[in-house]
Amino acid sequence: MDIENKVIELIEEGKNETVELLQEFIRIPSVNPPGEEGKLAPLVADFMEKIGLNVEIEEALPNRPNVIGSLERRRGPILLWNGHMDVVPPGGGWTVDPFSGEVQNGKIYGRGAADMKGALVAMLMAAKALTDSRAKMQGKLLLTAVSDEEAMATGTRNLMERGYAADMAIVGEPSNLEICISHKGGFGTYLATKGRTAHASRPEEGVNAITKMMKIVLALENFKVGLSKKKHPLLGHPTLSINLIEGGIKENMVPDFCKIYIDRRSIPGETQESWLRELNGVLGPLKEGDRELEVNISFRYPFACLPMETPKNEKIVLILKNAVRRVLGREAVISGFGAFSDASFLRNDAKIPTVIFGPGRLSQAHAPDEYVEIEQLMSATKIYALTALEALRP
Repeated sequence: MDIENKVIELIEEGKNETVELLQEFIRIPSVNPPGEEGKLAPLVADFMEKIGLNVEIEEALPNRPNVIGSLERRRGPILLWNGHMDVVPPGGGWTVDPFSGEVQNGKIYGRGAADMKGALVAMLMAAKALTDSRAKMQGKLLLTAVSDEEAMATGTRNLMERGYAADMAIVGEPSNLEICISHKGGFGTYLATKGRTAHASRPEEGVNAITKMMKIVLALENFKVGLSKKKHPLLGHPTLSINLIEGGIKENMVPDFCKIYIDRRSIPGETQESWLRELNGVLGPLKEGDRELEVNISFRYPFACLPMETPKNEKIVLILKNAVRRVLGREAVISGFGAFSDASFLRNDAKIPTVIFGPGRLSQAHAPDEYVEIEQLMSATKIYALTALEALRP
């Protein structure tokens, strides 16, 4: 039996263990915020040690660690698998316990099933099959379970700051087993207008910050029509959405402040600087026409989450395509990922050729009754393992 068949057989034999491990992970509410990855990290580390990986635990934030497992043979290329341990709060609308890991009709339900404890378990079980099979490899497999992806991306950025590097990487976000070679970026932006309070019976003596903001909102609505003219072959056009508004302090007072939050999703070629130029281009004429219009601009994050793009002929893409063909019996779908992820930092900051590939669908992420199909979970495990065998072939 060749090594690929042996590894696939081991994964099939471990199906029950895979399902049970994901159920165990889901039952640990590693919710962010507030940031409870420390509850899950010891289990991840114990499993890595049990299957023979070298394990390091490094705090990305207080009591919020990254867990790094490595399988190193002889000197050679480094393949990085990246998965996050944190999940968003469950929210309402569930028909099952969000932390039960309940199995129904071939699906495992629970917060994080798709985003992305399913992929993390698939990576761990793929690594187990590689060690159990005693597969000969040349180079290093680096499996990183990180904290804080759902908020500030501190975990993966911390890895980069500590000098971790790789020749290729897979981020296990739910891609429906499609190979995502690009994703949009995000420039979360706050705008605040300043006014002057006055008694509501004498509004002419004040400056109404909400009224000033109305002009900006209308101008942004007109501006975003032009965004539809920009096109990316996999991601479509960039978007702009005004998602929060706040203003005023009392019913009978002219408001002296108003604040909005703009969710600006970007495509490759756009930067935070180019967005700032566009925004000032919208605000400039308004300020010229209204000398009382005072606007402050601030960004939601201490970083710009840039769009990510990896060429379709990169080695990791070609290797994944081969693995998908072997496991699924069809050609891989090459696509873009609608949200942004830690792949941005691996690709843009660390310059690692990176793709997104994982079980589950993005439509399940952050939604009630989140689930992952067991069939996809098992297929992802096999594909990860075969990818490592080819990428680290001696």
